[in-house]
Amino acid sequence: MIAINVIIETALIVAAVILLVAARRRRGRAGMMLLSASQLSILMLLAAQINSVWLTDLDASVWNWVDAHRAHRGLRELAGHTFEFIGKPLHVAIAGVVSGTLLAWRARSPVRAVVVIGAVGIGAIAEQILKATVTRTPDNLATLGEGSPLDMAKVAEFAHSYPSGHVTGAATLLGTIAVCASVGRSRAAKATWAAVVVVSVLFVAALAVYVRAHLFGDVVGGMFLGAAVVAAGSALVIRAGDASPGRERLP
Repeated sequence: MIAINVIIETALIVAAVILLVAARRRRGRAGMMLLSASQLSILMLLAAQINSVWLTDLDASVWNWVDAHRAHRGLRELAGHTFEFIGKPLHVAIAGVVSGTLLAWRARSPVRAVVVIGAVGIGAIAEQILKATVTRTPDNLATLGEGSPLDMAKVAEFAHSYPSGHVTGAATLLGTIAVCASVGRSRAAKATWAAVVVVSVLFVAALAVYVRAHLFGDVVGGMFLGAAVVAAGSALVIRAGDASPGRERLP
């Protein structure tokens, strides 16, 4: 069994590297699909390593560091309310429909609405499938919270918390909005959109860890899942031969 796991994990590492190199050499839609596949390979590698020593130690280290630097109760409650609000499925769905519709109206094409709404939906479905199939062991969870008592009912939720739905939702929603909104724009505009997405997703990830809704590995997994979906979605709005989502082929 161990040998099989090693073979699978090695194959995922090799696949991720090969696909990433190939994505950098290809242009347009093919390159974006290769990039998406490389992100999925890393996502599955992390899932296979969810109970490994190195990832468990990393989760525990981040948990304990955050626990030692948590601020006063008022700030924790504010962070919790903010995290709960931005992560509600209804709020994400509304944001996806509204933004997708506005982008489609601006481009006079339904493609962008399909990309934004579809990416959010696909990301949510994939996240739930992974949560149902990836399980942390009790021994893994027992390593958390050194030096401070744990709410074991809360920690039990981490058995099926990979990847973070909040981070996945933020990445797919904001990432596809940025891709669609930057079509035909200057490099500076694209860089600005990219910076906004990165900062926003990191903010959601930090909140998830701070309020103890997720472990570090969960938010990293959410980032890779979101990146994979966004890369695949961007292939629909770029023209064959383009190096980046600069233009789309209107139907």
